[in-house]
Amino acid sequence: MDKLSFMDELLAFLTSAHSTKIYRENLRRILREKRSNFNNETFRRYIGRLHSRNIIKINVDHIIVSKKKLKKLNSSNLDRTNEPQGKESFLIFYDIPESMRFARRLLREQLKLWKYKMIQQSVWFGPGPLPAQFTEQLKKWGIFDRVQITRVGKKSNRDTLCPAGQRVS
Repeated sequence: MDKLSFMDELLAFLTSAHSTKIYRENLRRILREKRSNFNNETFRRYIGRLHSRNIIKINVDHIIVSKKKLKKLNSSNLDRTNEPQGKESFLIFYDIPESMRFARRLLREQLKLWKYKMIQQSVWFGPGPLPAQFTEQLKKWGIFDRVQITRVGKKSNRDTLCPAGQRVS
């Protein structure tokens, strides 16, 4: 069995934005590449990706990790503590383009953590009300204006909250 080096795990961690699912996918990809002759070219490709995302800077004799970019990656952590606990039901709709797939993936992971059920890929149903921090998180991810949250009542009593918490009259 192939073993992962510290550098492999570091690269997987830095490119995962603290998402366990993305981290594991990165580790699996690295293992696949190791099994298929992981070499210097592959390593350079990983370093190049980190450099293009401005997470690292490369000098002649060393690599510098940007604290600011790492903080930003850390700020995109998923909220595991403030789980929505209420008797109300909510529908969440979003239209996030492919160019923002990282934020879309984070949103899906967050909704899964909160036990929301996927109706379609961009329509989710689950408990509410949603925590106030969720709106701030959507703003950090840059998708605040692309997400609509609707409260679903028992009868025809529906309030539309868009984007992320603002009432529509």
